[in-house]
Order: sequence, then C-alpha cells, then structure tokens
Amino acid sequence: MSTPVSDLLSTPASEAAADSAAPDLALVAPATPGFILSTVDLSEAAQALSLQEQDNTPFEIAQALGTSLATVDGYLGITVSANSTAPVPPASATQEAPTQSSTIPNRP
Repeated sequence: MSTPVSDLLSTPASEAAADSAAPDLALVAPATPGFILSTVDLSEAAQALSLQEQDNTPFEIAQALGTSLATVDGYLGITVSANSTAPVPPASATQEAPTQSSTIPNRP
C-alpha cells in the first residue's frame, strides 16, 4: 500500500523513506569498489533509435521528442522519395462513359 502524498509532505523525511515501497539500494547489492552510479542524457538521435526499438512509429517518436517527422526520418535513416509525397492525379476526365448496348429494345 502506498502512502498518500499529503502524508509524505507532513512526515519527516526519515519516516517517509521508511514507509517507501522502493528498496534501499544499499540492501539490494553490496557496493563495488570504484562503482559510481550515474545517469546519461541521450541525444535526440539516440532517443529516436531507442524508441524505434520499442516498436514506436516514426510519427509517435516525433511526437514524443517534440520534433518534425522529417527530423526523425533522418535520425532513423529513412529516405522518402520525392514521388511518394506527390498527390495522386485524379482519374482522367477524358475517359468516355460506357455506351448503351444496341440490344436494349426501345420503349414506345
């Protein structure tokens, strides 16, 4: 069971840490000499690749990173040909409509 936020704000930090469900890292694994716990900020390109590995679409990746789809395509090595973005021309207006067959009898 988790502790409500309002209780955490009014509880001293030492008590809040004792109530926390998160394991104490010192108890999980013994400290290794020379080991330093650190974090790394990934570049946008690395983030895009990571998101792609998690089966996100390029559009979803662009939304997550707050960048354009073209930029994400560049990060992922996706090339878009000029023809693929061109609109499809409408059917020709010069095509003739089907003619009626002469076997249909005329009505008086």
